Amino acid sequence: AATKMASSQTLTFGTEVTSSTVNGVSANYFALSKQALEYGTWFTESDYTTKNPVVILNYWSLSSLFDDQSPVWQSIKIKGKRFTIVWILEQTSMESMGRGGSSITAYIPYPTFQEEIRLTQEYDSLVVYLPNDSDNTTWKQIIHYALLKKLWLTNVDQAAFSVNSFASFVETLQSTISMFTYFLWAIWAISLLVGGIGVMNIMIVSVTERTREIGIRKAIGALKKDIIMQFLTESVVITFLWGLIAVIFSYMVVYGI
Repeated sequence: AATKMASSQTLTFGTEVTSSTVNGVSANYFALSKQALEYGTWFTESDYTTKNPVVILNYWSLSSLFDDQSPVWQSIKIKGKRFTIVWILEQTSMESMGRGGSSITAYIPYPTFQEEIRLTQEYDSLVVYLPNDSDNTTWKQIIHYALLKKLWLTNVDQAAFSVNSFASFVETLQSTISMFTYFLWAIWAISLLVGGIGVMNIMIVSVTERTREIGIRKAIGALKKDIIMQFLTESVVITFLWGLIAVIFSYMVVYGI
């Protein structure tokens, strides 16, 4: 498992002063959270044992602080304390689309975080990353029990904390998406029914207005099934062409948005 603790702090580089989210992370945090390297090196074991003032920044900081130049081994100040930049994270897909990454995020070894940033053994939150094949329910119970034991509590009702699993959030989200999907299917079915009735009415009007044409066709030998096939073919072609135009138009609107 990997852990992460977070705190909002002021970050200073030269004359630039900005707010940032500072995270204290365990040694295996980046491997389990699947974050990749852009510039620099990983935290070393000595960074944790000696509580070195080193920091890793997210990709957004390149353009917002360093004009897209590698800032590795330069210094920044967090909460007035000097930290050396050892790594810049690779750009995420959300950052490349200009969403979800418009803020500076800093990562430092959690022993340094406790001693230099938080100045306390108390945590606002604790994030635990688990391997993909882990049983989230079991781990949730283990973490809950470990925290109760750490705080010398025997009753769950006495706990002033809660343990939440992201897997539960994903299940809720999937359930919501499924309900929304069924809702869209219902709208689609109603739209198809209404559209079918509309096409039927238009074709009835077409038949009524083309009685002379139908009479001429019958006079030269057309059978009833031939006339029916003609009108069915016309309706299929018309609905297919306009349906295709609607699909293309909807894609253009969605792409534009």
